[in-house]
Amino acid sequence: MIVLSPAAREIIAGRHADPFRYLGPHTENDATVVRVFLPDARRVVAVGEHGERELPRIDDAGLFAGPFDDPHYRLRAQFGDNEVELEDPYRFPPLLSDYDLYLLGEGNHLRLYEKLGAHPLTCEGVAGVASSSGRRTRSA
Repeated sequence: MIVLSPAAREIIAGRHADPFRYLGPHTENDATVVRVFLPDARRVVAVGEHGERELPRIDDAGLFAGPFDDPHYRLRAQFGDNEVELEDPYRFPPLLSDYDLYLLGEGNHLRLYEKLGAHPLTCEGVAGVASSSGRRTRSA
């Protein structure tokens, strides 16, 4: 295993204040890297329109990361003898705008009920639910 960053250790411990800043696709050294935390997975593969790539395990706790440059990827994870294909909720953009966050922080957001809580939605052609954090969380 490699030496983990403080952010990775916070993800594993469940204490990261904003896991979207670490998990999902991120640009590093002009390449896109996908990071996934699936604690019980033995193997994780990023699957895209033009191919797939196994993401190396970077920590025994279930942290996987590797280069993959397809913005509409899915994940194929192996849990014991079962293989599951799923969406990576961390690949979707935030649903709260900077203005929403500003109004929320100011205490003046008059339509907050439209932004927070669980709301069914379709994002990038994938049906799911927006979580109370304003992020798309899972497929329906």
